[in-house]
Amino acid sequence: MRKFLICGLVLTIVAIQSCNKDSNYDQECPYTDQTISVPAEELSKLDTYIDTSNIDATEDARGFYYKIETLGSGTAVGDPCTQVGVKYKGKLINGNVFDSTTSNARVFVLGQLIWGWRKGLQLIKQGGKITLYLPPTLGYGPQPVVDQNTGEVKIPGNSILIFEIELQEVF
Repeated sequence: MRKFLICGLVLTIVAIQSCNKDSNYDQECPYTDQTISVPAEELSKLDTYIDTSNIDATEDARGFYYKIETLGSGTAVGDPCTQVGVKYKGKLINGNVFDSTTSNARVFVLGQLIWGWRKGLQLIKQGGKITLYLPPTLGYGPQPVVDQNTGEVKIPGNSILIFEIELQEVF
């Protein structure tokens, strides 16, 4: 009887410990927080776009502009391994929408996102809404983004990008 109690106790401890582990984070976070410098030419083009379009946005010292629509009151975005659930619309400065969510939020790991999103999402909390104005270096850079199904260029290389983002969940 004593052996059964000891086995039961060991199994209970193992079960509790395994329940406390998040299977997505058993390993160390593979993403790092890096610093990226935006070239002066890109900053100048972004400044010109913001000024000539009369956009009321705040300049961030890291090389992008943003406008917080709603700060949010929930959980803040943490390290690069934080998972976020977002609704968004991405468009070019000519107004063409190149990507957006439908009715459901999409879940991403912060470290897998473009640099501008990584930094921009840290400015709001869960429930917040922000518009980001990103130079190419903080977006997709000089390479065009091509639709894999059609071969059509969705985002030309060196594009300034605009993202309207609603941070619905922080996991």
